[in-house]
Amino acid sequence: MPANWRELLADLAWFYRWSPREVGGLTIQELVWWCEQANRIRAERQKELAGRD
Repeated sequence: MPANWRELLADLAWFYRWSPREVGGLTIQELVWWCEQANRIRAERQKELAGRD
């Protein structure tokens, strides 16, 4: 687990609008998968926004 694991959990909770209980109930594998998905979504969104310039 990275040193900033609490921040990562808070970021995921904010991104997906989860409660602390929901994010705290995920397994490590689930947390990694959801983090990867959030990064993918963010990157796609940035591409979309860059295309509007």
